[in-house]
Amino acid sequence: SMYAWREQHRPAVLEVHVFSLKGGRSMFIRTPDDYRILVDGGPNSEVVRRLTDILPFYSQRIDAVMATNTEGKNVSGLIDVIGRYKVDLAYISKFTLENMKVASPTDGVYFSFVEALKTNNISTREIQVADSIELGRDVSLRTVFPVLPEDFSYSKASAPEILFTVEYKNTKFTFMGDASKKVQNFVASSSVSIIN
Repeated sequence: SMYAWREQHRPAVLEVHVFSLKGGRSMFIRTPDDYRILVDGGPNSEVVRRLTDILPFYSQRIDAVMATNTEGKNVSGLIDVIGRYKVDLAYISKFTLENMKVASPTDGVYFSFVEALKTNNISTREIQVADSIELGRDVSLRTVFPVLPEDFSYSKASAPEILFTVEYKNTKFTFMGDASKKVQNFVASSSVSIIN
């Protein structure tokens, strides 16, 4: 027997899917050029089921994943995603409470995630404030946080976390994740120099 299917024809739009997951969250961005990036993965494999609602069943590609922080509730699902999809690149924060010696790791999930990246030969890029990532024609992601440790007093309550702005033509939105009031105020007060 023979199977045939036609490639889904989708309009050239920027898709942003925000998944409210039990105990966590995740966001999937798909550009007009079909570049796919998954931001955080929630606490379990629920994110995989949500992705299968959006992507064609035969599609096994996610171009990049991003772990905005080291909390298991945001990272655990990414381990399931990289086990199931072909992922080329992972973005992680250049600064963590652990690598700045502010705190010791609270759980082993983030360590397991980093190990899974190595096992699957996924290249990893550490990012920080003002890094710009081109997500295809007309779409860019620019980080607004984390900043250098000398510019902000990090703590368990205000940990380093990747916060970013996505721009597509005349549209711009900012992802604020789990940012504490202290982090939000810092980003807002420095946004003139960071975002523009």
